[in-house]
Amino acid sequence: MKGCLFIACILFTTFSLKAFQAPSNDNKVNAHLITFDSNGEYRSVNAEFTTIDATGDGVRPSNWSTDPNANVWFKFIAPSSGAVEIEVKTYGSEGYGQYHRLALFDDQGTEVSSTNHVHG
Repeated sequence: MKGCLFIACILFTTFSLKAFQAPSNDNKVNAHLITFDSNGEYRSVNAEFTTIDATGDGVRPSNWSTDPNANVWFKFIAPSSGAVEIEVKTYGSEGYGQYHRLALFDDQGTEVSSTNHVHG
């Protein structure tokens, strides 16, 4: 009798399944290339990127309090001045997120800077 009840529940219940699909920039080798405009700036479309279904990889950057659980990668060519400002914006139309962490590496994989819990 339990088996029949279980089958009836499935037959009369609408449900959906989501296949696991990590973001395309889930790992360093597939980092999203950022190209700057004529003013030397880049701004993504609101809520364009996500860490949903992303995986953690790599060594924990020096200022992170824990290992990465879910991260995504970006790459760019630094300006000749070497000055770079990275800002994460969240809330409202810009997207939602909390406890963001950032780390910057050079092209050899050496950590340049990292920060824990960036508030958008």
